[in-house]
Amino acid sequence: GCDHPEIREVAKQKAGDYLGLELVLHLSRVVNKHMKYELGVSLDRAEEILKDGRGDCLEYSTLLVALMRARGIPSRVASGVAYAGSTPPTFGYHAWAEAWIDQHWVAVDPTWNEYPVDATHITFDYDDGFKMFQHFGSLQIEIRDVEYAAP
Repeated sequence: GCDHPEIREVAKQKAGDYLGLELVLHLSRVVNKHMKYELGVSLDRAEEILKDGRGDCLEYSTLLVALMRARGIPSRVASGVAYAGSTPPTFGYHAWAEAWIDQHWVAVDPTWNEYPVDATHITFDYDDGFKMFQHFGSLQIEIRDVEYAAP
């Protein structure tokens, strides 16, 4: 979707003077503000997501990746599980984006407007949606230790 004229135009308009990581974070905020969270929308193409303006984490991440690629930033959708809160701690299916910045992958979560993305996001797959579902049923996550740091 990064070559679609509407995606290219929005990416150009929203990029401003930002570069590198600042551009990635800015575009993530743009996506977060543009989208309305709704489960089960199932749009595959970035231009459809941009126009519709709603979706779940996969749509948020797909749109962000398309915008970053339109600005020349190598990027990909990461999918797996992420900490979903509550007591006891629970994890849920989730997707976020990664960008190649300064010779390493940087993860950013446009759905939850998070950066940095920490170890509570556990990646199973890249750019293939939720293919990782085949692993569930037998997956068990045990939290052995937790340390909290002041923000």
